[in-house]
Formats: sequence, C-alpha cells, structure tokens
Amino acid sequence: AKFCFSNSPHPPNWSSFHFLPLGGPQRSRKKIFNVISSKMEKPVEVIVIGVGISGLCAAKLLALEHGINVTVLEARNRVGGRTNTIEHPKFKYADLGGAYVGPTQNRILRVAKELGIQTYKVYNEGSTIEFLDGKRRVFSGDVSTMNPVAILDYYNMIRTLDKMGQEIPLDEPWKAPKASEWDSMTVKEFLDKSCWTNYAKKRMVQVYNDAMAAEPEDMSLLYYLWYLKSGDGVLRIAAIEDAGQERKFIGGSQQISNRIKDKLGDRVKNVSLFLRNTLRLRIMPFVYGEK
Repeated sequence: AKFCFSNSPHPPNWSSFHFLPLGGPQRSRKKIFNVISSKMEKPVEVIVIGVGISGLCAAKLLALEHGINVTVLEARNRVGGRTNTIEHPKFKYADLGGAYVGPTQNRILRVAKELGIQTYKVYNEGSTIEFLDGKRRVFSGDVSTMNPVAILDYYNMIRTLDKMGQEIPLDEPWKAPKASEWDSMTVKEFLDKSCWTNYAKKRMVQVYNDAMAAEPEDMSLLYYLWYLKSGDGVLRIAAIEDAGQERKFIGGSQQISNRIKDKLGDRVKNVSLFLRNTLRLRIMPFVYGEK
C-alpha cells in the first residue's frame, strides 16, 4: 500500500508526513498533497493513494478497526488495481487481471473469507497440450520429453533458482551477497549460460513467461529470484495442485476490492473528480517511471 501518515489530528502539515514511493517527481507529489490537504472539508489523519487490494485493506484496517480518519484516492474510475473482473450475460464473469490463489497465500484468503467470498479448484484433469519449439506435444505428468538429460537439466534449473533465492533477504534483496552481480544480469543471460539443453531453456522461459507476463531479456535476475522466493519457489508459483494456480474466486477476484470499497463508503474518492470538483483543475494521473 502507498501511504502518507500524519501524526496530528489537525489539518495536515507537510512536515508531519512520511512518504513511501508513490510515482512521479517528489516535488509534484508534495504539491498534489498540499492541494488535497488544503481542500479537504474535514482534516484527515491518513491519505491512502491507490485502491488496489493492499491500499483498501490498509484503509479498512485503519478506518474500520482503529477509528482513524482516512481518505482513499484513486485515479481510475474503478477499484481493484491489478484485479479486474468483467461481467456479461454470455459468460457471467471473467478475470482480466490477477485471478489465481493457492496455499501459503493466507492473507488474501483470510480477507476473502471475512468478506464471504468463496474459492473453487480449477480444472486440472486429463492430458497437457504443449506447443514448444514449433512442435505440438500431448503428455501427462510434468515434462513432455523422454530425454533423460533434458529432464535432469530442467529439474536442476528449478533447484538452482530456488537455492540462489535462499541467499536473498526478502525485505532487503539488495543486501544479498551477489546482489550486484545478479542485478546486472538479465534472466535471459542467466538461462543462456546455465541450461545444458535447448528443451530445459525453453521450458524455463515458458515458466518465466507464465509467472511474470514479460520477456526474460527485460528483467534482472535479482528481481526474478526475489519474486520466486517470495512465492515459495519455482514449483509453488508455476504448478497448479498445491500451488499458485490451484484456485480462483467464485464471482471473480475484483469483488474483494468492491466489497471493501462498499464498507469504506465515501472515504474512497476518485482523485481526478475530487480535484476537478474542488479546484476546477485538470490533473493527469502519475504513471510509474514517467513524469
């Protein structure tokens, strides 16, 4: 969640705020918060920026469980952040963003249970169809090859990545002994030099694509290792049974955010409409990494 905290119950004072990165230049952020705080009808103790699941859970904790005066601001016209569920009579609903949940993801499961949202197991029967290296394969089990060297290579890479991840502190990954070396190397460079067989390399790229929705040449090895460790390892992230793709939410994942928003009521505001209504200004939302 992205916060700014005020230690005073009186109208916000810039010197009493503590910021975590919000995107956009710091001076611009300061200007926006000065404008927002000066135009509030009532003083607020906390402003939460962004109504993804983390921001909404933080606001719920502070406002509903501790009685703190909170305002939540969002640039989009919807809540949910990276969860986005669309509904239509022809297919009922479909998740366009984050959708799956599995063992060890206890925090989101606890929130869903509290809100009365149930999960179901995804279909995981029958054979697997794989299109890899220009060939279509139908197989059962974990691998689509009978080549013992390729199989050993594939599982060796899984063990290697998980072992490397053990060296990374989750809270401070930049303090890993080899952080500088790993951060200066892309995932693609690592796989190119570490895989013995073409099959293992293509399967590891496949695992990477599924998990990160990106290309291996676009991400540092350090970040990928940190991500794998945070998800309890390669197989926990990539597999289905007893893993990250085991379940989905009945009705879609965005309803978690929608139900928390309903609980928070008018504490949740659209930042663009809010500023236009109070200042008659046009504001462009910040995008990470851009001005």
